[in-house]
Formats: sequence, structure tokens, C-alpha cells
Amino acid sequence: LRTIDYALKLNPTFVQFTVATPYPGTELRNWAESKGFIENDSLTAITGYDAAMRNEHLTVEEIRRLQWLAHEAWEMRWYRVARRVLGNARRAASEIKRWLRFQRATIGGR
Repeated sequence: LRTIDYALKLNPTFVQFTVATPYPGTELRNWAESKGFIENDSLTAITGYDAAMRNEHLTVEEIRRLQWLAHEAWEMRWYRVARRVLGNARRAASEIKRWLRFQRATIGGR
């Protein structure tokens, strides 16, 4: 959680929270295999975006939850929410104006 807090304090314009990924041929992979930490050995699961291994403190599900929490903590900052809400309001207003133009052109033009 300290890492998430630190990332948010930096106030970046973009974030990408990935998880430690045991790519074949790496020291991390060798270590994880020796400890029995590999949970999903499929190469399609080794992406950096989904947990394929646990560690001595966290299960795969706990790692996934922390990754989700990190993304949500960043996305739910008040100004990001406000930007989305206002952006949607502007889009909604634009769509209403477009609809009204269409109505005037089709109904009013008949």
C-alpha cells in the first residue's frame, strides 16, 4: 500500500500498475519455481497485467486485488472523476444539440 500511496503522491498524468511476472529464463522465474510460487504456467498468462505467481506474503488473488485497488485509487481521485463527469456532460450536451439539429432538419424541414 505504501507503493500505491507513493505513486499517487507523485501525481502522474498516466499510470500503469503491473505485477511481477515470472518470464521464462529469468531469475524471477527460477526463484518462483524453486519456491513453488507459479500458479499459472500458461504463456498466455504471463503478461505483466495478470498475476501468474504468488509470493511468500500474498496469494494470486490478493495481488490481483492490490493491482485493482491501485488503478481504482488513481482513477477515483476527485479531479479525474470530475473530468469524466464533465466530459460526459459535454458529450451529452453535444449529442442533444446534434439530435435537435436532426429534428429541425427532418421534422421542421418537411
